[in-house]
Amino acid sequence: MTPLEYIATNPTYEDSKTKWLAFSTELKDTMLAKQATLNTSHRVNPIELTDGRWACRGAAVTEISGGVFTPLFQLLDLDLLNTATIIEDDEFQSLRPTEPELI
Repeated sequence: MTPLEYIATNPTYEDSKTKWLAFSTELKDTMLAKQATLNTSHRVNPIELTDGRWACRGAAVTEISGGVFTPLFQLLDLDLLNTATIIEDDEFQSLRPTEPELI
């Protein structure tokens, strides 16, 4: 499911807490560059996944229109944003890097 398809379902904040936005390095770099131009304390902090994609909480997607991340998402190209996918928490957990064991 794309971010715009997800938004069309009118997700609740509670629902979005079990979802993640997974996206390319290109979108991550664009997001961070655009974010750097904004004067806000609300930041997207992507996590690198083991398959080469990046992810941030799905709750950020619910803030696209009329929320704290609206200024950031208004700066993004919608076609590029729509290359991202919404994934479930179990998929995110399976792609999350494991912490190295301390010896």
